[in-house]
Amino acid sequence: MSSLEYPDAVLEYEQARGWTTDLTELREGVYIVSGERKRDASSEKMLLMIVCKPENEITSNHIEFLIKAGREKDINSVMLTYTVQLTENAQEQCEKYGVDIIDSEKVRSYTESGGFDVDITDIQMPGSGSESQTDISSNSKLLTRRNAVLLLGGIGTVALLGNGGNNGLELIDAVPRREPSGWAIWHFNVKNTGETQNARAYVDIRITTGENAGEVTESYDSTKVIESGETADIRVDSTYYTNTEDYEFDYGIEPTDRPHATFEVASEDSKFRLDASESTSVTSSITSYEWSAHEFTIPEYGEPLNWNIPDGEIIDFEVPSKRTLDLVLKVTDEEGRTDEKDKRLSRSEYWA
Repeated sequence: MSSLEYPDAVLEYEQARGWTTDLTELREGVYIVSGERKRDASSEKMLLMIVCKPENEITSNHIEFLIKAGREKDINSVMLTYTVQLTENAQEQCEKYGVDIIDSEKVRSYTESGGFDVDITDIQMPGSGSESQTDISSNSKLLTRRNAVLLLGGIGTVALLGNGGNNGLELIDAVPRREPSGWAIWHFNVKNTGETQNARAYVDIRITTGENAGEVTESYDSTKVIESGETADIRVDSTYYTNTEDYEFDYGIEPTDRPHATFEVASEDSKFRLDASESTSVTSSITSYEWSAHEFTIPEYGEPLNWNIPDGEIIDFEVPSKRTLDLVLKVTDEEGRTDEKDKRLSRSEYWA
């Protein structure tokens, strides 16, 4: 089988397993297959990367792209198949983030023989279905708080401290969900009993052992302006760790005086309009809007692309190359406080 025929063979293989598939070519030798299949009354989604010649090898950049795409699209199963070399770093990332690898020999065997030895549509893929969508809080060993609040099995939400010291902000619950792409998506349900204010929800990952015990090694947050008497959902994405002997999650809410950055994107081919008019500052006024384009990486956006994007609340610009990238808005208020918001501009979404 020629390597040029491999993507078609993979489609045939996955369709035989019950998936309705759609193939997108990212570049020559790199393809993404999105799929969906029904299981009883529910359905599951998958994202599969195919890498073959003329691509020479699979690197960590391939895996980073795959897991971030899976996280953003709420995928049940993230998979990889290839006919080229898989580097050691990429292999380690596949193991860390639970990327399932489909052996190319299985694909070839199916297409050459025209069938499976077993009914593969009845096989539950690792990391798929309802198991992968289970709240992290259903396992009492996965999350702990420094206040010795333990999550007990079966609890779907976590009651935290009420108003105490939070300026009228009350965290009703915080529901984390493990994603097969190696991330946790947190939904903070926050009520504001005080004046209109900007609320910051945060997830810190702390080291629990050794000389660095108590140190925050990673921190993730998101803000939202909540009107007085209103309740809002604040989403925070964080790394997901199963190594509970060395790490723990510490999470909560607090008021913040920093501004709140947000923006909308509209496009026509390579021309984009970026609208940050919904960005706000409760205690001050926003004085500057700075835009930048960055390499697409995980978990944070990567190196700047040095594109000449004008500053301003609402701007128009044309991208010099059609590629997947991270677009970042940085707002600054009169007091010099800042906030950032990033969005992924997907090649498959904007330049299909």
